[in-house]
Amino acid sequence: MPAKLTASIFTMLAFSSCVFIPLPHMRLHHYGVKGQLVDAGSHRPIACAVIASPPSKHQFQSSAEGDFTVKPIYGWHGAYLFGVISQSFFPHLDMPEKQREIDVSAPGYQPKHVSFGLFTKFHPSSRSHLNGQTIEMRRK
Repeated sequence: MPAKLTASIFTMLAFSSCVFIPLPHMRLHHYGVKGQLVDAGSHRPIACAVIASPPSKHQFQSSAEGDFTVKPIYGWHGAYLFGVISQSFFPHLDMPEKQREIDVSAPGYQPKHVSFGLFTKFHPSSRSHLNGQTIEMRRK
């Protein structure tokens, strides 16, 4: 009897296309940010500024042109596929954060906290980076 029951359950699941399969994968947790730092008065680029993002322990530095890139953060998830269309078993847990915050500091300038939301344009080269506008820094 257990063999018939197992075969029946397997057949029902196979023909209904509703199969639960654990599938560990990397998923985007926090978007990356690309932008440029400039002086608020002269609009000249600010080089060697330090950019930190609270979710990660990494710090990033602006280039000589004031450009910076904060890398996206990925993490492991144990998602499940079900039905004909592959979806996560817990879709609300697999969504990336809706905003990314950064702290910017540069010698001779006031520190600045900036928040980028999902309504900020995506960078054309990547769907995992938010395209930050120019960030203006004020002198101390």
